[in-house]
Amino acid sequence: MIRRTLAALTSLLRHTTIRYRLIGVFIVLSVMPLLVSGYISFVESSQAIQTQAQIFATEIVKQVAKNAQLRMAQMDANVETLILSDRVQTALAQYAGKGAADQAQAQAAMPSILLNAYGSYDYINQMYFLNSTNQIMDSQVFAKLGQSVQTFAATVPQLKGKPYWGTIDLPSGKKGIAMTRQIFFKANNRVAGGLYLGLKPSHFSEIFEDVSLVEGSEIYVMDALNGSVIVESKARLAKVNDEAPHLDLIQAMLHAVKLGQPTGSITYENKSPDATMGRGNIRVVAVYSQIPSTNWFVINTIPYDSLIAEARSVRNTITLIGSLGLIAAIFLSFVTGRSILDPLKQLMKLIQQAETGSVQVRMTHEGNDELTVLSQKFIDMSVKISRENELLEERVHERTLALEKANQTLAELSATDALTGIANRRQFDEVLANEWRRAARLSQPLALAMIDIDWFKKYNDHYGHQAGDECLRRVATLLQLCVLRPGDLVARYGGEEFVFVATATDGPNALRIARNFCETLQSQALPHAMSSFACVTASIGVAAMVADQDHLPEALLRAADHALYQAKALGRNQAVLFTKPEA
Repeated sequence: MIRRTLAALTSLLRHTTIRYRLIGVFIVLSVMPLLVSGYISFVESSQAIQTQAQIFATEIVKQVAKNAQLRMAQMDANVETLILSDRVQTALAQYAGKGAADQAQAQAAMPSILLNAYGSYDYINQMYFLNSTNQIMDSQVFAKLGQSVQTFAATVPQLKGKPYWGTIDLPSGKKGIAMTRQIFFKANNRVAGGLYLGLKPSHFSEIFEDVSLVEGSEIYVMDALNGSVIVESKARLAKVNDEAPHLDLIQAMLHAVKLGQPTGSITYENKSPDATMGRGNIRVVAVYSQIPSTNWFVINTIPYDSLIAEARSVRNTITLIGSLGLIAAIFLSFVTGRSILDPLKQLMKLIQQAETGSVQVRMTHEGNDELTVLSQKFIDMSVKISRENELLEERVHERTLALEKANQTLAELSATDALTGIANRRQFDEVLANEWRRAARLSQPLALAMIDIDWFKKYNDHYGHQAGDECLRRVATLLQLCVLRPGDLVARYGGEEFVFVATATDGPNALRIARNFCETLQSQALPHAMSSFACVTASIGVAAMVADQDHLPEALLRAADHALYQAKALGRNQAVLFTKPEA
């Protein structure tokens, strides 16, 4: 059957001139790849782009959720420092006493304590101490607000001193973000009361900045318990979007909370803004990630059309290119057929003449005897090609060496801070992770110090940015001289912050290095008119831990950062070693 089919096609082609055979082949070779590749490209690219976009969106919401958690952890660390302070403990103990005078004195002192602690934070709009019955101790509070706070605090689960984050119905009718935490007496670990903080949602809106989103998508934070949007990006706020999250999305969030699945995605049909014009609904892909220890989810909604927009663009481009290619193929088939058939016709004439004995050696076709010329030139061209290949190999070798050198230079630049010449943040992150794993294998301590130049912004404002850059370079050079061991790393962490990592070093030894640097820097007497010390100084937070596989190096970073805040709080120009707070 196959042989008969092939024989029939061959016979048909033999009855067709070569010109039209070429035209047919060019058209088939142009149209078939166009149809096949266009279909495959559109289907596969649609699926691939959708998958990649969902993966990208998932990583975005996970990172945003992590950033939100870091802000909450930073707030909790601040709260813990406050509630464990002697001033707060004394005021609560005085309030717990039986005397009315003592309670009144304690109530008068508590607003001052909160103002000193949080008065400078513009994103905190309510701050109250609560008694054991969740009532606000400040007698001057607005009644409706006090009732809202008491209702919120009464519904908070007992978390044994851990913070609870949730949403609160404000008297204005809007939703607010609130954090509450029980306070225990340090003396007997009994409940002393609680702390309530009301925060502006705009404080968390900053976590959406510099987030790269697919066109038409939205990102926001939703409370899964009541389905309300509590934090929105500036772009979403600009749209004045009052539409509540889709019911299917809310149910998916509640199901995720129930099953303990913090990350996932869902596809649903949403009402189109143009539904009144008969355009129907739009398909939406929503990717979500839960903020740990809360019922809040970071949600990124992406219109399905936006996901496959790139695939459609590729399909349209392929169709356009294919159509142009088809036109070009038809044109080229005619030109190519003529360029081949005309010499063949003249060659056939020569053959016919040879058969009759009347042979004409010459061909009258333009470009006469091209094959002969090609044969005569082939040897010369072969020699030239050989020589060119030798030169090309030499050039390739030279270019390879130059490329290797350039790659080496690029690798050094990618790990070096351009201003100070020391390691940059990227190199620091890699070294810290590697040294943490190595220390964990050897059960050795690893020390980290975070250095912040005191009042550097004022230095820049007073002396100018060029002087500020020179100051950073001198500090970096001095820090390298003070950290002498070859295995240790000195890096610029960002802005006016520096770090050094000391391997196999415990806290006291790392503190000694840090204090030596502080003293050496002050001895340089670099003028700083805006500093209370009249010269450039630095505050240093030192932390040291015995690394293990169950923890991440971020714990060491947080400890050093906490110690740095303590050094600043104690007056700056000093090094402080992190110690775990007492339970």
